[in-house]
Amino acid sequence: MNDGTKRILVIGDSDQPVSEWAEDARWNQELARAEDAVDAFETLRRMDSVELIVIANDETGELPAKLYRRAGEILETPPDIVVFANDPAAVSTSGIPPFAIDIIPVNTAAAFVRLRIDRLLATRRQRRKLEYRIEKLDGRLERADVVLVETLMRCTAYKDDEFGRHVQRINEYSSLMARLLGMPASYCETIGLASMLHDIGKVSVPDAILQKPGKLDPEEWEVVKQHCTEGASILGDPGDSTLLNMTLRVILCHHEKWDGTGYPAGLSARDIPLEGRIVALADVFDALTTDLPYKKAWGIELATSYIRTQSGMHFDPELVSLFIEHIDKFVAIKTRLADILVEEEVADRR
Repeated sequence: MNDGTKRILVIGDSDQPVSEWAEDARWNQELARAEDAVDAFETLRRMDSVELIVIANDETGELPAKLYRRAGEILETPPDIVVFANDPAAVSTSGIPPFAIDIIPVNTAAAFVRLRIDRLLATRRQRRKLEYRIEKLDGRLERADVVLVETLMRCTAYKDDEFGRHVQRINEYSSLMARLLGMPASYCETIGLASMLHDIGKVSVPDAILQKPGKLDPEEWEVVKQHCTEGASILGDPGDSTLLNMTLRVILCHHEKWDGTGYPAGLSARDIPLEGRIVALADVFDALTTDLPYKKAWGIELATSYIRTQSGMHFDPELVSLFIEHIDKFVAIKTRLADILVEEEVADRR
């Protein structure tokens, strides 16, 4: 992983909002410029790493694919690409993963340019962190498990930054609950990873529904409820992988309720797999205490009180008791991850 400096290569005339963005002092960046594709290839050879290539105006639509391919040959890790184009539909993205490119109309306001590039770089940072985790886990987990985490990286890129932070908190809450139950270390590690894909099916739900600021109507709610079965379809056949099978149970069961009123199968009590019951509580706690498009974050005391009222209804009573008894540990996780986020944002503004 690099030192946090964003090494950025800007290609072409930067009279577009690129100029204002590139000179913005809040970026912790190392900026290089190239006049054209030939100059860009030479510049790439002199740079040990590049986080982002910004193409100020692509007239032909062919440059992004060529640059991404060439950068992959020269650099250890290919950069993400931002293209400013008069005709975004004409830009070729062949061979570029969809999470690694953003195509922006040339007349886009500078404020929106900064927002989109900021989001692209934040997503890249999340992917790199997960790649680092894969390196550590690769020697201990089956290859299928590594593919699972790679899938998570691809899916996270399609959602906003908060989505990535949400799954990280769910990972730690779920692992903690398993430890409090006295589960083996292997189970605690596995449920942490499996929990990160609990909402993978939401990639099939339109953003207009997920980001709606008000209450969903009945038709929209039915669409949202499909994300469990959609997620199972995305995961596919888990084979004999311990992690993938647990992940499938989490995806299908994290909206089941202890009293049988949940979805999609209406399971109840201990017919709901333990990992489904754990992630259900972790997911609700995080949702209650986080700002969402349709609500402000609740305080810890209010959220804890609500979860207590749902013991034996929504949640496993044993899990609620453990959660209440050790609420300080869950709050500590939330605080620590929030502090890390603040540190990253401060670094980005330097």
